[in-house]
Amino acid sequence: MKPFPLILESIKDLSTGQVQDVFKLAKSFKDGSEPEGTPFSSKGNELTDKPHFKSKTPLIATFFQEPSTRTKNSFAIAAKRLKTDYVDLAPQFSSLKKGEDLEQTFITLKYQGVNLLICRSPLEKISSKVKLPNVAYINGGDGKNEHPTQALLDAFSIIENGLDLSETTIALIGDVLHSRVAHSLMKLIPKLGGKILICGPSDWLPKGDLGPSIESVSTLEEAILRADVLYPLRIQKERHQNAVQNEDYFIKHFKVSLKKLKEMNKKPLVFHAGPFNIGVEIDQDLLDSPLFQAYNQIENSIYIRMSIIQLMLQEFGQS
Repeated sequence: MKPFPLILESIKDLSTGQVQDVFKLAKSFKDGSEPEGTPFSSKGNELTDKPHFKSKTPLIATFFQEPSTRTKNSFAIAAKRLKTDYVDLAPQFSSLKKGEDLEQTFITLKYQGVNLLICRSPLEKISSKVKLPNVAYINGGDGKNEHPTQALLDAFSIIENGLDLSETTIALIGDVLHSRVAHSLMKLIPKLGGKILICGPSDWLPKGDLGPSIESVSTLEEAILRADVLYPLRIQKERHQNAVQNEDYFIKHFKVSLKKLKEMNKKPLVFHAGPFNIGVEIDQDLLDSPLFQAYNQIENSIYIRMSIIQLMLQEFGQS
């Protein structure tokens, strides 16, 4: 069996089998039926005395250089539910402000006993630009590149709703080009046999050959007609180098609303990574609808991230 990766920076780092392992363990956590002897739960901690763990319990650190509510908190909650130790290093209060570079910051954390580092950064593909010390590493979102754990929890939530991903079409609607969530979903969903539609202002859509499982459609109406799942994306204003395209145009042509779905007599599931820009990419009426799945995504984020942490630290403890 292929070892679980110690660096999770991209969906490409995981095999299809490893993705299924993440889902299986996440489901067991959610069902309350995790197997006996899981390494960091109260049912057993046989891996915590491995040489890589200097204390009885693995130490996890978050280091987020960009704002986060859902991702950082869910990693913190996941770490605590797994009975690991957890610390958060706020970059704005770190020695980065004194001129230290990112590599030395990571090395410092390693020698302070951190076993797993979860990082969010505007710097894309960190592992190719910064030499990572001997710690496990999870990408919590890097610029507009990827957000692999969000895509994993999205796919898990779709399956939990009874959909077979190999027969499911997901429409990513809005600022696809600048969305790291979209980029990870565009790797993960085809890997699991599903299809992706991308829809939005032409300047906000990736160009070129995106593969046989990804198709660009020109109108919101076509996306709604063809998709089983709608995934509105907020305008990533912080990642636009130039002025953001007219917001009124975006709202008129690409905002997803319950009214629009009713007019078209369609009832797709509606996902959203958050935060919600209500009245821009999505309307309040949809947030109040049973079609809206974002709160289920938030709940499942805990179990998926517990699963990833455990599988990664289990491999780290054995390496």
